[in-house]
Amino acid sequence: MLRRLGRFVFWLIAVLLALVAAAFAIANRSPVAVRLDPAPFVLKAPLYVITLGTLALGMAIGLIVTWPALARWRSAAHQRAHSVALLEDELARLNRGRAAAARSTAVAIVPGAGPSA
Repeated sequence: MLRRLGRFVFWLIAVLLALVAAAFAIANRSPVAVRLDPAPFVLKAPLYVITLGTLALGMAIGLIVTWPALARWRSAAHQRAHSVALLEDELARLNRGRAAAARSTAVAIVPGAGPSA
């Protein structure tokens, strides 16, 4: 239930952000000139293209910078998941052995068939 609520909230926020981006793009269609001082060229594009492009570039750079650190965590999680799987297999094997031992040592109790005195 909580997982479904989380998905709903995620998609609600995603749709709202998309609507805000669309409204921003419609409101800022006029072209602007962007000049990067040391570079000899001028970029002329609508303001929304420059703004959203800069945002996307920043997100891509952030992803590239954090990817190696995240890879370390993913590797550790994979190793731990493998260890857990091995331990669960061993536990299941031990439980099967214990159940088999309990069955083999079980004594049938028959009423009236006890030792005669």
